[in-house]
Amino acid sequence: MNKTGVFRLFASALAALVVLLAVPGAVAKPAKPAFKHNPVLFVHGIEGSGAQFESQKMRFMSNGYPRAWFDEVDYNSTRAVADKSEVHQQIDDAIAALKQRTGKPRVDVVAHSLGTTVMYDYLTKGPTAAERRRNVGRYVNVDGQENNPGVPTLAVWAGRGEPGRHMDGAENVTIPNQTHVQACTSAEAFVEYFRFL
Repeated sequence: MNKTGVFRLFASALAALVVLLAVPGAVAKPAKPAFKHNPVLFVHGIEGSGAQFESQKMRFMSNGYPRAWFDEVDYNSTRAVADKSEVHQQIDDAIAALKQRTGKPRVDVVAHSLGTTVMYDYLTKGPTAAERRRNVGRYVNVDGQENNPGVPTLAVWAGRGEPGRHMDGAENVTIPNQTHVQACTSAEAFVEYFRFL
């Protein structure tokens, strides 16, 4: 092959490379599938904090949940016994932020102890209750109140608590030999949360 032939071959290869690079997606990596689960919001109990959910959050993350998929509502639990309006606004804000951050239309909620009463009122009382229920995909009611809030619910009960607790219309699980706090923080509790969510 003479110099002109080599030059033409080189020019053709260069032109083909330019075309490939100019076509969007021609050499792009395949898109990563979207994460299918809802983000998770934690609502603590009396004198608790969002930090109580940290070990569960790490377990979720080690099972594929992105870090941005979590939030917690730290509220004044002593005040919420009498007036829940402030914490209801905090829940509204946290759910809206999680939906915006993740692009998901619903948020899953895990609530513990007094947090289950806060969530029951949030989902069932007032003029915005129906709208609030539409924003919640699944709900985990951990060792708290026994009334069904009208969303798909897992009721987790501590085996060392009051025997025979049950929530009608929910999936009920009692974790043997666990205390009130362990039902929120233990690896055994996580297995139930993860399976349900």
